[in-house]
Parts: sequence; structure tokens; C-alpha cells
Amino acid sequence: MTKTLPKKATKRKLTLSLDSATIYQSKLLAKKRGTSLSQLIENFLQQELLTEPQPYILIQPDSDILALMAKPVLGAEPQANDSYRDQYYAHLRDRYLDRQNEEE
Repeated sequence: MTKTLPKKATKRKLTLSLDSATIYQSKLLAKKRGTSLSQLIENFLQQELLTEPQPYILIQPDSDILALMAKPVLGAEPQANDSYRDQYYAHLRDRYLDRQNEEE
């Protein structure tokens, strides 16, 4: 299992063992770029981590969510709750037909 990096990580010290020439050249490069050697190494490692392929996480799909994602079948009648449909039609009738009768 791979650990993910926290969004705002706290800085911790790390001791590295490098040959003298690498240390010298790295310090010159950091100075040339206007940064610290620590920041230079951190930037390099972050770039390497971005290009490293991440393992896939297998997620078991939920059947209810899959049903919601399914495309509707063309030409099929939607299945509705009869009492809800009747209430909705009554609401529309009261709102629009009764209003027309009042205006006439």
C-alpha cells in the first residue's frame, strides 16, 4: 500500500550521504537558481514522484449508483409511482385549469 503525501506537509530534517563533488556542484546550482539545496532536492523529488506511475485502486461499484448511471432505454415508458403522478396531475389541474376558469 502506498502512502499519500499530506497536502501541507511539515518539514523534517533528513541526512544524506553524497560525495564531495556532488555536494559542491549541487550547492553551486542551488545558488545559481536562487534557492537552497534542500529546496532544490525537494523540487527534484516532487517532480520524480509526479512522473512515477501510481497504483490503481480497485473500487467495488455500488449497484444503486450503477443503476442511476445507466442510460434510459429509448421508447420505454418511465415507471412512476401512481399516487405521486396523480398528485402531480391534480396540482397541475388546480394551478392551470382552475386559473383559466377563474379568468373566463
